[in-house]
Amino acid sequence: SFEGVLKPDTRLLPENAYGKAKMLASNSTKERCYQNGIKHIWCRVLSIYGPYDGEKSMIISSLRQMIKGEKASFTKGEQDWDYLYSGDAGRAFRLLGENGVDGKIYVIGSGKTEKLSEYIDAMTERVKYMTNRKPIISMGTIPYSDRQVMHLCADISELTKDTGFIPLGDFEEGIEKTIEYVLDTMEK
Repeated sequence: SFEGVLKPDTRLLPENAYGKAKMLASNSTKERCYQNGIKHIWCRVLSIYGPYDGEKSMIISSLRQMIKGEKASFTKGEQDWDYLYSGDAGRAFRLLGENGVDGKIYVIGSGKTEKLSEYIDAMTERVKYMTNRKPIISMGTIPYSDRQVMHLCADISELTKDTGFIPLGDFEEGIEKTIEYVLDTMEK
């Protein structure tokens, strides 16, 4: 697992089948694109959140628990993490399609970190505001895994330089849209 500031040229050494498959996909798509005269751009994507995220993602599953009045359990939340709202991620991909440089690798993220506990606090406050319910939170009840990454941030300088991308929203705005999505899906 990588820890630190992920840059386009950061050498990754995949330790599991998922990482190896991503590296193989990068190499094989690059070869295929060049065979067909198509521009090839590869992205290293960090933590994207928002509507339609996986049901087991930390944000969606925790929001569901908070809204239902169930206890949401977490680690101590000391990890420095880089979250990017899905709408901003979509815009980054569009800008890469329009202005990305052939053969380059880009990192997709917000380019800044906050403690996971701060993200959880923001989620808690927005759920409380939007539902008039006080979420039940248990910090520190889930132990860190043996290989827990404690710091992960995207270096988006190349992405910004080549495409002009900067995230437009902040976490609170994105989490509000995500809560609206969760509430809508719970009502159906």
